[in-house]
Amino acid sequence: MIQLNNDTIIHLDAPTVTTSKLKNTPIQGWIVCNSAVQNIGISARSQHNLKWVERPDVINAFPSYSEVKGFVGIVPTNELNGNSITLFCQVGENVLSHTFFLEESEEQANIALTLDFLKAINNQLYADDVAQKRSLLESTPIHINLEMTNRCNLSCPTCARNYWDKDKNPIGEMDTKMIELLSPYLERAAYVGLLGYGEAVLSTQFKQIVSLITQFKPTIGMFNNGTTLGSRHVDFILDSGISGLVISIDGADEKTVQHTRTASLKNILRNVNYLRKRSVERNMKAPQLSLSFTASQRNINQLIQLIDLAKENGFVEIHIGIAKIFHPSLVAESLFMHQEQATQKFVEAQEYGEKQGIKVNIPPLFGTTVSCHQPFELFMVKWNGNIRICCSTAIESEPPLYINTGNLYKDSLEKLWNGEMAQSVRSGLLGLGEMNEICANCPYTKCTLERYTRLLQVSN
Repeated sequence: MIQLNNDTIIHLDAPTVTTSKLKNTPIQGWIVCNSAVQNIGISARSQHNLKWVERPDVINAFPSYSEVKGFVGIVPTNELNGNSITLFCQVGENVLSHTFFLEESEEQANIALTLDFLKAINNQLYADDVAQKRSLLESTPIHINLEMTNRCNLSCPTCARNYWDKDKNPIGEMDTKMIELLSPYLERAAYVGLLGYGEAVLSTQFKQIVSLITQFKPTIGMFNNGTTLGSRHVDFILDSGISGLVISIDGADEKTVQHTRTASLKNILRNVNYLRKRSVERNMKAPQLSLSFTASQRNINQLIQLIDLAKENGFVEIHIGIAKIFHPSLVAESLFMHQEQATQKFVEAQEYGEKQGIKVNIPPLFGTTVSCHQPFELFMVKWNGNIRICCSTAIESEPPLYINTGNLYKDSLEKLWNGEMAQSVRSGLLGLGEMNEICANCPYTKCTLERYTRLLQVSN
């Protein structure tokens, strides 16, 4: 806490130290005075203005001051002037400044604290972007999805993999080099999801990539089909601190799951319970278990049974989605042909789940419109470096059913996140410009048969 003059006190919460291991440096602090405070920024290789934020804790601590403001910002580490940060601000008619000298530290505890500040500040910037309805964002993605591979060991009949153009969607896996390219955004992301059109654990780089991601201290969640969880991966999953695991189970009996997932329900549950058993044996917290259920006419009547199954096997939440129609053969089993029955079953499941202590998330009502926030918060990274800012049908197709902003190996992060395409998509969603054609026909923004029909070229 520094007294700049008789009337002004300024304090820097972060950074507490400088470290060369991180690409970003968080700036957070507060200023109190009895004159009007205007701009505040830091002096670096280029000028960076900071953002004003509310600080109720400081207001309570300094009740006699008329002006109490917090400030936040994130600056590239390589733009700072060594181990010092010079803050300048306009107070009344005067421009005041102070240089804070910091110690350099590579200790893990200090790096972890800095990462906490980066994520908290990025979340504040995101909230301000949303409140101000910006299409050019000051925040970076708070949520990053990584498709480690598009390889899968199952052949679920409702999955786009069975109908995609194989030439346009070659099988491959993410290189560890991609994590370094993503590091400026990974430092600031609160959540990293391991999902895509494949099973993450089937990547030969699975453990290496997860180990690299954990250094950035995000919350990590993973989707899995339940057949690949066995002893080979369970201990690593526990050690890595993956906090959420979503298992895809599209039925409550063996016969149904054999059809919907081309897998054995018995084997899936055995693997899930092996994970739970190992967490107890090792006295470690298991990932929170959720269940993903793709609903169709074939399995809609099993929802109540599924909730009982979830409760018996340690699941706390169920996410229900409606199967998309990637091929004409899927129309007959689509719930859009049986909307009244499906709606009744969804409501019954939600009510029963509440009684059983299982949170059941049901789809939007048929015909309703839903707001989409993904282009404002999500970075979806395909195994080959292609970047999406939403998760809608994230495969290659003709015509495109996805929004691609570029490739991580070829384009800068700023262009991929805030380039012309991304800004145009956001403007359309905000009602400030023309709606992107992909958004205008997306199943996630309106629950209709037309939008859930995503016919693909039959695989060659």
